[in-house]
Amino acid sequence: MDNTDMGFTMKRITIDSMWFVALAAFLLPLCSLAQDRGIAVKAAADAGIGDYDPGRFHALVIGIDKYQNWNSLRCAVSDARSVADVLRRQYGYGDVKLLLDEQATRKAVLNAMDRYLDLDTQDSLLIFYAGHGWMDQRSQSGYWIPVEAERDDKSGYLSNAQIVGEYFRKYRVKHLLVIADSCFSGALMRGGESSRETGWELPAGYRKPSRWVMTSGDLAPVADDAGGGHSPFATRVLQFLEYSDSKAYGIQDLYVYVRKNLKSQSICQPLDTPAHMPGGEFVFCRLDKATGTTFIPAQTALPQPSVAEPVEERLYGGIKVKSKRAGKVTMDGLPGKSISAGVALAWNQLPVGTHRVSVLSDGRTWDRDIVVEEGKVQEVEATFGAQPGGDLAVDLGNDVKMEFVWIESLKGWVGKYEVTNEEYRRFKADHTSGDFQGQSLNGDRQPVVMVSYDDAVAFAAWINSRSVLPEGYKARLPDGKEWMTFAQCGDGREYPWGSEWPPKCGNYADASAKRTFSGWTVLEGYDDDSAVSCVVEKSGINTWGLYGVGGNVWEWTSELYGTSGARVLRGASWLDNVQESLRCSCRVSHDPSGRNDCIGFRLVVLR
Repeated sequence: MDNTDMGFTMKRITIDSMWFVALAAFLLPLCSLAQDRGIAVKAAADAGIGDYDPGRFHALVIGIDKYQNWNSLRCAVSDARSVADVLRRQYGYGDVKLLLDEQATRKAVLNAMDRYLDLDTQDSLLIFYAGHGWMDQRSQSGYWIPVEAERDDKSGYLSNAQIVGEYFRKYRVKHLLVIADSCFSGALMRGGESSRETGWELPAGYRKPSRWVMTSGDLAPVADDAGGGHSPFATRVLQFLEYSDSKAYGIQDLYVYVRKNLKSQSICQPLDTPAHMPGGEFVFCRLDKATGTTFIPAQTALPQPSVAEPVEERLYGGIKVKSKRAGKVTMDGLPGKSISAGVALAWNQLPVGTHRVSVLSDGRTWDRDIVVEEGKVQEVEATFGAQPGGDLAVDLGNDVKMEFVWIESLKGWVGKYEVTNEEYRRFKADHTSGDFQGQSLNGDRQPVVMVSYDDAVAFAAWINSRSVLPEGYKARLPDGKEWMTFAQCGDGREYPWGSEWPPKCGNYADASAKRTFSGWTVLEGYDDDSAVSCVVEKSGINTWGLYGVGGNVWEWTSELYGTSGARVLRGASWLDNVQESLRCSCRVSHDPSGRNDCIGFRLVVLR
């Protein structure tokens, strides 16, 4: 990949990608080798379509993976190539125009569409688009995203209104079919009734002019990859084109198969235009013998897909945003929408993962990274300044600020990150965290280490002395119960990332450490790409927007371990490879005066 709702891009969001599947197929009796135009197709003749000529079928196939300014996709080009191949090989299409990656500029797409304005009422046209899609929630308008389009400039997009108004409504072709596998593809158009009348027959459906759109989803993100190199939607479409029992069929037969075998809200409707005649359908007729060397024999039954099952809808969640101030809210940096004070805006089908929410009001910005979990809606409220309920940035001087996240269940703030070297050196300028076997631990944005419990307490006292906190609040180390609260995110999870194994995020002893340090024992099947401590922004985020709660460095707490005076460490570190150490409940005893290259701390700001 939404809303009351806001535009967000995730194609397949990833937004986040659009796919318009060019499909069509037609053939006349092979007994008459050739007419003036095209090939005779036996399947068409057997179905009672005597004037079916595949030479009059045209396809525009567009696929974009490598965007210049948007996130790359994985399957768009592969899907486009496969669609073009099956149309040529199985259905005899001679005119198939392919625009892939850098070829698919806004100008090139419009020029390609221009050429079909010259087709007449004996021709048919199929359009397949695979790439990013975007929706403007204010106008409920959908857009295709050309390869060179800027993320924040709609003038470079291809609006559905332009595509439909300037081209689809003006084409004189007998049949038009657009197949779209993309985010927000349902915004392309809203047509009329799509059910067949009783007694509908293929010859009559072909005889009547038609305008059809088939999409992978309605007004929501769709998955980009099901495994095997194709999207879930394209997988089902290609299966039916290759292996359907019927050699001659209408678009609704294809749709019924896709809808039955795809776990998303695929839709298929006529385009709302006078050129569509009720009962008319885009028709496919397969050649008796496929052309080219990659012929796949007809089968009596559809095979099981060779790719992983499609991503189900439960892999989406949502975010509901409220603001204490009127302003403008954006999701993942995309063009946003106005928000009124106290009124919620919702994105209801965001792909699982981290999303950036920003609210701008009177020149002030509130930002938060929100983790979307499947089937759940995360509610956040944008507040400005240091009042309770809003995020807090503590000025340490010299343009260094510590960020804190408001945690409602604690009625206070928790450090968004573990304290960094840069922040700690505002208190103790000569501090160094050193290195480990030649790997630096001393970067500005790495967590500070080689600090004792007493050092951490002294740093908190220094912040309190600067009068930079909200009235009545103090910075300190969390106790054990407080640490467990923000580690488990209110749901009792076993690990900071959830209850699954191996880890979903966090910096632990992993494959990257094994590549760097010979002889290490590490967590098998896990690679966080950091041999030692990493910059705090890459340490893994939990559901409540806190980074590095699991891994990176052990964190001092104020909790006592027994009666010896030892303090409790929580959270594990980049050195840890034992599953037990990674649990939220794990407590490690340490001398409060001790310093170590895997121990740091995080502060809370509470009353």
